[in-house]
Amino acid sequence: MKTGTIIGFAVAGMLLAAWVTSGQITTSPATSPASVPASAPAASGEQKVMTSAEVDALINKAGNSNPDWWDQVPLNYPQTLDLTWTQVAKGWQPQQNLNDYVWGVIQPNPAKWKEGVRLLHHVLTVVASDQQKVARTADELGRMYSDYLQDYARAAFWYRKSGNQFYRLALARCYIRLGDVQQAKTLLDKASTYDTNVIRLYIEIGEYDQAIRLGEQLGKLNPQPGYLLAGDAARAAGRYPASMDYYQKASQTTGGKRPSKYAEQAQANLETLKIFETYDPAKLKDGTYTGSSKGFRGPVDVEVAISDKKIKSVTVVKQKEDTYYYNKTGPILKAIVDKQGLRGVDAVAGATISSGAIINATAKALSSALP
Repeated sequence: MKTGTIIGFAVAGMLLAAWVTSGQITTSPATSPASVPASAPAASGEQKVMTSAEVDALINKAGNSNPDWWDQVPLNYPQTLDLTWTQVAKGWQPQQNLNDYVWGVIQPNPAKWKEGVRLLHHVLTVVASDQQKVARTADELGRMYSDYLQDYARAAFWYRKSGNQFYRLALARCYIRLGDVQQAKTLLDKASTYDTNVIRLYIEIGEYDQAIRLGEQLGKLNPQPGYLLAGDAARAAGRYPASMDYYQKASQTTGGKRPSKYAEQAQANLETLKIFETYDPAKLKDGTYTGSSKGFRGPVDVEVAISDKKIKSVTVVKQKEDTYYYNKTGPILKAIVDKQGLRGVDAVAGATISSGAIINATAKALSSALP
């Protein structure tokens, strides 16, 4: 590995270590970083449960090292771009304002995601003297590593370095992906009980009673998202009659209002709930089956391959979802194969409608594979 390729990590580690405040987790830069692959086990699937000490070690090792793709991705950005997060041009100017470039050029273009990560590591060296801007850059690196690349170890490293409480749930999601439910639960227990992502993450870690309770509380104030999430929690726990009651509440609209995305999702969940109840993997017929359900932007079509009465693969063959959100749904496909069905598999936080559509479409495909 060329010495020049590690400078962004080594310098960034030293810069951040210099201003980490009380209460934040501190790490020491590695003296000889090695390439560490992204680690992204499925949150809802069968994955290794790790101790907090093991996860901390993984995070620190990854955060102080280069991703395996580092040398293949050049540092590339417009020379007109200001790298200090300063709004140097009025209005939306992606070629001049860094924030506009990140969200207008990098975010919608998956081919540029790794390039964007390299750019932000370079930005760390540019804003090194400004603690606030270093922290903002760390926040963005956490988000990019998590949402763009599913590199949850490095994402957690940068979220922890920034210390920004706004990203508490994002850090909790990283812990879940890495197999550390305990650290995730500690963060969730401190979060707002009316945040839909909090409820979703409780479902992901199997805290169904807590998720149902919080969903009911939210449902009294905002019925559609609250009861939808309570229904999802009950469904994941195998409590199908209760799940049906919650979905019926969530699907109701008043005053002739157009159904919200939550209400539409609840109705779609109702339509496939019977499949969850009657699903018997021992009766699966070999073959390839398709199913479709409504996502956020349009239909989501999946293809399920079954061989020797086992689900071999689940593939999304058609979808129109926003790339940024759809990219978060990968763990759902793996979870269905790992669990050989849909029980205990649920929509992921931050992509509820898109991943819910994948689940419902898969349910329809599996129903075709039953006698």
